[in-house]
Amino acid sequence: MEEQLKEIIKYFIARLTNLFLTEEDFCQLYDLASNVPENGRIVEIGAGAGCSMVAMAIASKAKDKGIKLISIDSFQDANYLKYEYGWSITKESALTKFLEAMKFWGLDVKLLQEHSALACKGIEDGSVDLLFIDGSHQYAGVKADIINYSPKVKDGGIFCGHDFQKCHPGVVQAVGEMFGKNFRVFKDSSIWRRN
Repeated sequence: MEEQLKEIIKYFIARLTNLFLTEEDFCQLYDLASNVPENGRIVEIGAGAGCSMVAMAIASKAKDKGIKLISIDSFQDANYLKYEYGWSITKESALTKFLEAMKFWGLDVKLLQEHSALACKGIEDGSVDLLFIDGSHQYAGVKADIINYSPKVKDGGIFCGHDFQKCHPGVVQAVGEMFGKNFRVFKDSSIWRRN
């Protein structure tokens, strides 16, 4: 594992009750983002506390390569984590943690604090080099994000997401239904990628 990635994981372990990404998830995201070209664009749906954006931004060398970073999260649904999983994160603390992480790592991220269905209207078709879906984990929400954001990804761009696992049946159903056999899930990870 690269030293930078170890530092990112260490940073979040010290600040969060739960990372929401496994070490292997971090590695896969880091590897995927390292392929984003100069002056490219990374878009994530579901900012959370910033773990995935920091990993993708640092791996892509966003600051040096002029890569635009966009994170979409209304921060209205973060409380479900507290009740469903017992993790102590609220919408207010998630936003605070996200902003703190972006400042600490010196990242210039455009944060769209709105529902992903609204945010997609401001993103041009064929403009995204890496799209990472980790917002809604309900079937309808995941399916809508796939439909709404498919046209946004460049030909040959990376279309991926998180939480393809039994405890998130909505993600599994939507990804399977939308992509058929045209996707894969990385070994020892819940990161999925369209082929």
